[in-house]
Amino acid sequence: MNRYIELNGKKNIRRIIYDRSPIQERAARIGADKLPFLSRVKYGQILFDFSEVSLQPLSDDTDLEIGVIIENQATHLMRIFEKSSYKYGKYSFDVNDIEDNYDDFFHTWLDHELMYRRFDVIGAEILYFYKEGIFTKKARRKTYDWDPFNKVRL
Repeated sequence: MNRYIELNGKKNIRRIIYDRSPIQERAARIGADKLPFLSRVKYGQILFDFSEVSLQPLSDDTDLEIGVIIENQATHLMRIFEKSSYKYGKYSFDVNDIEDNYDDFFHTWLDHELMYRRFDVIGAEILYFYKEGIFTKKARRKTYDWDPFNKVRL
């Protein structure tokens, strides 16, 4: 989305919510490095392209309200490759290390796969942000104090 905005302008975009996962953002790289054949068969060249790209913040976020939802759990695949994933560096769940442009954020216990199925957990926050430009006061602003590679269901 950032690349689109940089190339085409903001147009009528006023609010954006980024779903960010320090763990899942290494999945393409791990797939390309550890499972190249299967990755190419299942996902094609795009996975390899993603494995080499770093996310770039918007150069100008004027007139945008940006929210960030930070996933605090690893998916099943990333749990399998936990040791390998640490070879790419330390994980940080600090919003300032994840996204330069944001107006509000919250942490969720969901992993990347659950983010798109468990709207009962995050849906109210998403709707509130699109209505008000911030998340609710109940939204969790602190990182979970657990090992994100241990499966947790709340």
